[in-house]
Amino acid sequence: MRRLLVGALLLASAPVVATAQGAGSASTIVLRLSPSPRALALGAAMAAVADAFAVEFNPAALAIGPAGGRARAGASYQDLPVDVAAGAAVLGFAAPGGAAALSVRFVDYGDVEVVEPTPGLPIGTPTGAIATGGEVTALAGYAFAVGPVRLGVAGRWLRVDVAGLTDDAFAADVGALVAPREWLAIGAAVQNLGPDVEAGRAAPLPTTFRAGARVSRGLGPLDGMLALEGRRREERNGLGVGLEIGAGAPSLRAEARVGYESRGAAGDAYSRLVFGAGIRADRLGLDFAYRALGPLGSTRQFGLSFIF
Repeated sequence: MRRLLVGALLLASAPVVATAQGAGSASTIVLRLSPSPRALALGAAMAAVADAFAVEFNPAALAIGPAGGRARAGASYQDLPVDVAAGAAVLGFAAPGGAAALSVRFVDYGDVEVVEPTPGLPIGTPTGAIATGGEVTALAGYAFAVGPVRLGVAGRWLRVDVAGLTDDAFAADVGALVAPREWLAIGAAVQNLGPDVEAGRAAPLPTTFRAGARVSRGLGPLDGMLALEGRRREERNGLGVGLEIGAGAPSLRAEARVGYESRGAAGDAYSRLVFGAGIRADRLGLDFAYRALGPLGSTRQFGLSFIF
């Protein structure tokens, strides 16, 4: 059985490490990467955070946020080691009885070297062969309110192409969120409930359970948001923490972010700390995030968002 070297490298930038069976054995990469720089910089602690890409973390979070009933759009691009690239786009809008969103994400492996798994080695032995591949996924979500509780559902299509071997999979997400105060929200979601992907080998989707809270408070001339999240993915428990400090008027606003994300295993190369920033000019936003990847270098993610 062959694996792509890029798989091992990309998994070092996400909170899991690939193994043959059990925890970390899911074949997809795109579902482990943060779709937006804000999410990446907040340690992916997004279960209770309103955001243009909220549908990718908790579909119930579509029903809250400063945009109200206005439509929101976002796009992002991320560069990764060995000339691999990832990107995403999302559109959120009011829908009958609630809110809806459509999201598309991709990972382009580029030209990569094929390796054979080798016992005792984290990557394997290069074969000299070159292969191409990538992944693309589309998600549609809907959220509505039942009293003080917001509920959300989403359906996902995923295609994986590994060295010419392709497979499609379908999955579902469900989520709930309670916002008893404007400054407090508590959310939980279950993601990627679906069958195995079989592009070369049968491997499960990275089923994820996440639960967290968001607290937003004024700090004199500043305002801050603290997001906390616990998650369980592929038989491993994890933690995400994000802090966002902002200043300025609605017409021009700057934000600084720092996040912490626990590693999936002791051998993971990515840094636990992530840094980012954003600037808002009326309804247009520009965001950036940076994470060190140890011996692999680093990854940078850029994003744009717009409130119609």
